[in-house]
Amino acid sequence: RPLQKVKTVIEHQAFWTRLSVLLERAGPGTKALAIAVDAAVVLLCWHLTYLFRLGVERWQPGRPWYDDWVSLGVVVAYLIALQLFGVRQALWRFFAFDDVRRIFQACLAAGLFSAVWILMAQLVGVARAVLLLHPVFAALGLVLVRMMLRMVWEQAHSVAASSQTQ
Repeated sequence: RPLQKVKTVIEHQAFWTRLSVLLERAGPGTKALAIAVDAAVVLLCWHLTYLFRLGVERWQPGRPWYDDWVSLGVVVAYLIALQLFGVRQALWRFFAFDDVRRIFQACLAAGLFSAVWILMAQLVGVARAVLLLHPVFAALGLVLVRMMLRMVWEQAHSVAASSQTQ
């Protein structure tokens, strides 16, 4: 029954019209929200990479005690790289192929910087496979979030436009 209610709301034209209006607004908080989402995605991908590498049984016990601090530094490195490579931190509804290229470049640069930093600091508890795979996971995660928002915006915009013509 709850899924039926969600389906009814999603199929309702007023829902899409309100969503379209909401996504059209680009207020001052949009950039801060986008940066927070990017940070959350990079952090989530860090944990998913560990989960992929170590498996469910050793996901938490197989990590060093300082991993939370390392992941915080990694997130900061990625946010700086995204800014330096000109990845848009707002208005994701205009997401395009050029943004995919910039995201992958930023993630590879941040991943390389993070790996060098971690290796030079001799933080041997951090799995090397995580250092190698995390830039790919993060890039895919950042692209996926932007693609999903663009698809939602296009659906909302399409339904809202069709309701205005009727």
